[in-house]
Amino acid sequence: MEILHYWQISDERISNPISGAENHLMVLLPALSKKGVNVTLLAGCHYIGIKTSAILEKLESEGVNIEIIRLPEILKRHNKIEKKLRVLYSYYKITKAFKKHNNKIFHLHLNLFHFPLVAKMVGSKKIVCSVHADLPAYNNRYYKKWFNILAKKGVQFIAITDHVRNHMIEKAGLPPTAIQTIHYGVPLPVSPIQPHTRNEINCPQDKFLIGFIGRLTSQKNINVLLTALAAINNDNIHLAIIGEGPLKEDLLNTVQNLGISKQVNFVGYVDNAVNLMTVFDVFCLPSDWEGLGLVLIEAMFQRVPIIGSTGGAIPEILQGGKYGMLFNAGDPFQLQKCIFEIFNDRHKAKIIANDAFDYATENFKVEVMAMKTIKIYERL
Repeated sequence: MEILHYWQISDERISNPISGAENHLMVLLPALSKKGVNVTLLAGCHYIGIKTSAILEKLESEGVNIEIIRLPEILKRHNKIEKKLRVLYSYYKITKAFKKHNNKIFHLHLNLFHFPLVAKMVGSKKIVCSVHADLPAYNNRYYKKWFNILAKKGVQFIAITDHVRNHMIEKAGLPPTAIQTIHYGVPLPVSPIQPHTRNEINCPQDKFLIGFIGRLTSQKNINVLLTALAAINNDNIHLAIIGEGPLKEDLLNTVQNLGISKQVNFVGYVDNAVNLMTVFDVFCLPSDWEGLGLVLIEAMFQRVPIIGSTGGAIPEILQGGKYGMLFNAGDPFQLQKCIFEIFNDRHKAKIIANDAFDYATENFKVEVMAMKTIKIYERL
């Protein structure tokens, strides 16, 4: 069985090339290879830096065939016409590369219009598309028509959660038979030789510490967390924000305006930041929406108490609040109550966190993800 995955890697000079979908591929592809699948990763790269090179080298060392397409760089200094020409040339190069592999099963990610279109144009008969988010754009009539065309052509879709699957059926109009849920598989964390400490992120040892890990974007709605922290008005409660993103300056200004600068530490980007979760008293994901919320599963594996919003698939991952506290997305006062409850009863929070660990290890296995994905391939 020969499978081609296409992954267009973000320019690491502009943004971190690794987020939820990319983390998923870094686990899935080696797992498929271990099952005897001949896996090729076709990597579209505008720029190959240290991080991108390390990612590709790691995958290759784990049995994944790597083929790189060097795509033209698209920079701020380019005018609109230059950018359009560079995009067109990118698709020319992608089409040329796809044509070389049109006898393989294509497994495509993230761009559910252009990449399946190119795959069909080069004559691919077997296509799988993974849907990593419940994007509002999928609701429009053009996407609905496109998805139905793909389904009629035998394209199979994989949703990363039931929430995403329901969205694709109810909002995007996909037939239920064309899409199946396969949850991400997450490797169990390796215990460090030396336990991590708060000194690594410059946070006080004697304070109750809320942690956030993720990109600083509007989707994550970090403002609601900052507003809740300010409303609590307790110097013994601090917040560590690990990550970078376009809203960092705005968030720094918000912290200043709310008068909580001494309680909030912007740590910045940290490699393997998930390993630092053990220093948190609670992890909070306040997003307006999430297709999955991989970081929640990682928190479960670290036995860290969790607070999550009701946005997107978060309630599904936390099983309706059974394995973490939930607050209405965008409501700082409900979030404030959740923080207070864990602050005042840490023993109960730890019991729930241990139950969440047991649930996660049973339901988010890498082995199960790989086998279910192979069954999709075999059905094509």
